[in-house]
Amino acid sequence: MTAYVSQNRYDLIVMDLLLPFTKGGQAIDASGEVSRMMSANELNRRSYVIALSEHQNLVDEQKENFLLKGIILQQFDRDSETWKITLTSYIARVKAEIRLDFIIICALEEEREAYFSTVADCGEKNILQGLDCQNLQLENFKGLCILLPTMGLVEAAIVTTRAIEKFSPRLVAMSGVCGGYSKNSALGQLLIANPTWEYQSGIWSENNFNIEPYQADLSESVRLRLKATIDKVRLMDELETDISATRPCARSSPRIVPFASGSAVVASTDRIGEIADQHRKIAGIDMEMYGVYKSLKLSCRPDVPLFGVKTVVDFADEKKEDDLHEYGAIISARFTVNAIIEILT
Repeated sequence: MTAYVSQNRYDLIVMDLLLPFTKGGQAIDASGEVSRMMSANELNRRSYVIALSEHQNLVDEQKENFLLKGIILQQFDRDSETWKITLTSYIARVKAEIRLDFIIICALEEEREAYFSTVADCGEKNILQGLDCQNLQLENFKGLCILLPTMGLVEAAIVTTRAIEKFSPRLVAMSGVCGGYSKNSALGQLLIANPTWEYQSGIWSENNFNIEPYQADLSESVRLRLKATIDKVRLMDELETDISATRPCARSSPRIVPFASGSAVVASTDRIGEIADQHRKIAGIDMEMYGVYKSLKLSCRPDVPLFGVKTVVDFADEKKEDDLHEYGAIISARFTVNAIIEILT
């Protein structure tokens, strides 16, 4: 039982408290093992768990302990309807919940519209659980592209948190366009954020600002998969197929790079220079990425795969232009679709 629960995710777990610990062995009281197992289990933290036992003394002894751990404990009695009613109600609750394979967060409508230029089957737009959602189907995987009400770290964190709680996705992603640091990135370059941090967190003193960079990053398994994807020889040929939008003057290979986020648009050479001083390899800057990463890290599902990818469309200086926005949104959307299929498959 421990192996199944630790390796697979379930919506509802129903178990007997008297279990054999070996095949064909004698059933013994497993309440202590069940309690420890569910307390330490990250994968099924949000699963409903119902434990049954026909022994009233065992139920009375463990009921309070199980309740504190979120486990419903009931006596099994063939002549009683109580346990049946409980089980039926939780089955109905599971069926009523929306559980998705993935969610994608976008800060701008043009970033979400870019998914019409991918292989994704784009369905209707709906307001679900108070969120602005676009239905997406990627092969056998069902998900949503969620648009933030406005740009910004706070909006990104709140919307991502709500989406994780409401839809229990197997994967979370973010795509779109961003600014770049000219010394470490190129216009039109696809950037995967790792690590990411808020460049505004720290302490202002009389003469300067001392940053306290609380970082969030990719899991190693996701990083390795994304690295394998960007190392494909003809990746950019695939991503740029049939794009009529304005393209960058030169093609650049995608990279996994340090990425900073803040609550305001940066359009100053001096300001981007100050932010670049925080990390010598910084390449990307936006207003949302750190909020999405941190939201998942602190959520009830920190085990869920996560990545964020954006395309550089300006250098966060006084020359901000919109020429590459359509190209950048499409490139990042196409890469995101490919990566989601690869990771979930």
